[in-house]
Amino acid sequence: MELDNRANKISEKRKKQLEDLKNKYKEEEQKIIMDYMCQIKNETKSTSIKILQEAQMEVKRQKVTTKEILETMERKFEKYQKNISDNILKKILYIKKEKNE
Repeated sequence: MELDNRANKISEKRKKQLEDLKNKYKEEEQKIIMDYMCQIKNETKSTSIKILQEAQMEVKRQKVTTKEILETMERKFEKYQKNISDNILKKILYIKKEKNE
């Protein structure tokens, strides 16, 4: 009988230890999950910031490129406009000259 009581006490003690280990395991598991979630959140935020910065840099590059293209087009337009104006003026002067002759 004493042996049975002792065995029961040991068994109860082991069950309690096992339950304590399970609870400790669950707490550690939750802590690890929370740590990973925090890491993921921080890395996601960091990555999002980097992507946004790169996108802003690309927009700036595109604006510069577009400005350069527009300036080149404007110079070419002015050149062609001048050439056309000069040609028209030459034709007018030529026609006047022919009429005066």
